[in-house]
Amino acid sequence: MASLQDQLLKAGLVDKNKANKAKKEKQKKVRAARGSGTSISNEASVAAQREQAKKTKLDRELNIQKQKKSSLKAVTAQIIQLVEMNRLDTDNGDIAYSFIFDNKVKKI
Repeated sequence: MASLQDQLLKAGLVDKNKANKAKKEKQKKVRAARGSGTSISNEASVAAQREQAKKTKLDRELNIQKQKKSSLKAVTAQIIQLVEMNRLDTDNGDIAYSFIFDNKVKKI
């Protein structure tokens, strides 16, 4: 299939000089884009860096939250362990002491 330029030339809508001029302008744009292509890629890389920075910040915040939760859980486990280890047996305690108060027998 012929290019659009060739089709326009065959149809007589464009002459040879205009076609060559358009071709040269197109080549200039391609060269300019190639030369300034770094600015386009720089913009893309800057945008990518921004996205990466946002993602890193979000990940850091999530990690901090996870660390807080895990440290809270660890402290809770330590407290439970201390309470269990230092619990006194009240079921097998001392012999009850009975005494009379207001004509009633009370126990301690």
